[in-house]
Amino acid sequence: MQQPPGSSPPPACPPSEPKHASTVDNELAPQLGRLYGESLFGAWQDPLDALEANRRGRRRGRWDKRLAVLLLVGAVVATGTWLYRRGLTRRAEQERAQVAKDVATFLADGELDRLAQYLGLLLPAAEPLQGGNPNLDLIVAAEAALYRYQDAAPERLARIEPYLSSDLPQPIRTLARLTVASRPERAEAFDTLVGLQPSLAKNPEYHTLMATVLDQRGDTKAARSAWGRSAQAGPLWLPHRYQQCAFEARQHNAGAIADILAHMAKVAPESAWTRMAYRHFARTMPATPASNSVPQQPSAVGQYYDEMVQVFLSLAAHDLAAARPSLGRALAAIHGQTPFVLDAFTALVDAMEDGLAMEMTSYEEWPHSSRWARTKSTELQASITKRKLAAASAPGEPTTTSKPSVAMANTGAKTKANTKAKKTTASKKKVVRTKKRGGRRRK
Repeated sequence: MQQPPGSSPPPACPPSEPKHASTVDNELAPQLGRLYGESLFGAWQDPLDALEANRRGRRRGRWDKRLAVLLLVGAVVATGTWLYRRGLTRRAEQERAQVAKDVATFLADGELDRLAQYLGLLLPAAEPLQGGNPNLDLIVAAEAALYRYQDAAPERLARIEPYLSSDLPQPIRTLARLTVASRPERAEAFDTLVGLQPSLAKNPEYHTLMATVLDQRGDTKAARSAWGRSAQAGPLWLPHRYQQCAFEARQHNAGAIADILAHMAKVAPESAWTRMAYRHFARTMPATPASNSVPQQPSAVGQYYDEMVQVFLSLAAHDLAAARPSLGRALAAIHGQTPFVLDAFTALVDAMEDGLAMEMTSYEEWPHSSRWARTKSTELQASITKRKLAAASAPGEPTTTSKPSVAMANTGAKTKANTKAKKTTASKKKVVRTKKRGGRRRK
């Protein structure tokens, strides 16, 4: 390029320095923004940055969904568990209510074997009986019945004893207390028993206890009426029917005995109570049915009654040596429980077997802590001493201190009938022999 004359040459430009990439980007960014309309629509996002942001959003959304699903599943599981447990609780309550109904039915019918089975379902033996149990009265009544008429188990009495206080006004528990009590102790509570009549008029156990108390008080007519009400309220109560047979045997009522035995053979011919009643009060055993006819073994209480019969039969035969082992087996069968021991003592005293009765007071099973036992043993000792003094003052009279019983209270009718039959047979044979001899003389 030519310069005009007289002009000075232009100053030399310094060499340009290379620009940094960031500087170029900063210079080009506004131009590119104007080129692509960022001034109108905003800055364009970098595709890579936008993709990364979308990824982070998707990840965050996944975790939120997972958390929501987990919370939902947890809520469903908790609700299902609660409903399941509630259903189980309701079902257990319904089953327990049904078992309670079955226990009440078996108790009213006197089916003691099934009563013991279902009572274990209602309240297992390992569980303590709580005062807040909704079936407390039913359990106490069932345990008392099984103790008195089935097994005389000490643990049954210990289980219900806290609820048998005389201060408690509940009629069912009062009846249970009198059920497990001995007969002489029960006789002292006659007024209490009379007061229970309005609320327990349909209870077979109530009428049975009333019959035994009236019998002890000597009111035979009222006792027979009470036994009739007991049979109407609980015709399947075989231990009650056995005791009713014993009562009629003491009254020598053969017709009533035959009716009771026929009823027992009809409703339960294979029962141990039925067979024992026939063995003690009748000459023949009932015919067993053709199907499922396995005779039942007597319970612990049944063995006690059976051995007591042997005691009085031995005493009637003046065989004291045979009576002692039978008495020992009777007391062992009922585990030496106080109510049964006192019943045996009372029976011996009523039969005027004072010697063996006094001997009982030295047994290991004798309840020395019982107020009634101490009182009666003292009275018996005083009676024996008085009788000995009276015998010593009258040397012409026999010096025996006890009168041998003809038979046990519940075998009196049978013994008398057997004796009468033997005398009749002997007299017939004598008449026949006399006639034959007379015939020979006439020839």
